[in-house]
Amino acid sequence: MFEQGALEADPAKRAQIYAEVQKIISVDVPIAWLLELQFPTLYRRKLNNVINSAIGLNDSLARITIA
Repeated sequence: MFEQGALEADPAKRAQIYAEVQKIISVDVPIAWLLELQFPTLYRRKLNNVINSAIGLNDSLARITIA
């Protein structure tokens, strides 16, 4: 159906094809992970402010200070 939608020249028919694709996917694949972030942990006694937001080490490390 994706190929059929890609080849369809009429916008209304193409929209109808893709709407049907979305219905099928929502029933057959209710959850599909597109991305899963790994949240590593870093610990060192001499480092301060390593984790300073909800996204942990994925945030900037600009506020880290060394004791």
